[in-house]
Amino acid sequence: MKTDNQPYNDFLEMLEECNGIIMEVCMLYTDRDPANIKSLYQDIVCDLWEGYPGFRHRSKASSWVHRVAVNTALMGIRHDSCRPQLERLPDGMYEDIAATDDDWMTQRLYALIDRLDDGDKELVALYLSRKPQQLIARELHISPPAVRKRIERIKRKLKELNEND
Repeated sequence: MKTDNQPYNDFLEMLEECNGIIMEVCMLYTDRDPANIKSLYQDIVCDLWEGYPGFRHRSKASSWVHRVAVNTALMGIRHDSCRPQLERLPDGMYEDIAATDDDWMTQRLYALIDRLDDGDKELVALYLSRKPQQLIARELHISPPAVRKRIERIKRKLKELNEND
């Protein structure tokens, strides 16, 4: 008996191509605890698998994966009353943590991004994935000038947060 594995193989190929997008969303929407990252990653992959038959390829697979991943993450946040609350670390601890981390600037950036609201996090995720502003505007259903303004505002906000720590 021969089975047609093409949809499964196509899904796995798409998943491999978009793995970075999924990981980026996991990093942005968790406290970066490995167990929480793994859990969110699995939830996203399950949602992608469930929705894959309905994906009509009218947009890029990366756009669809990003949208599903963000929606999954946000739904998890809304329904997870046990989600740990992030607290500001005492002065000097960021530097101590950074000294032990090879990529401390990335960790610092994520610590600042954690303090943004979910809408700004989504825009930052798209921006960090180097998507063109036109594509970001389409995905967020806003105009390109609005994307540009929001990015400028978020950059100022992150700079202020960094300077005030």
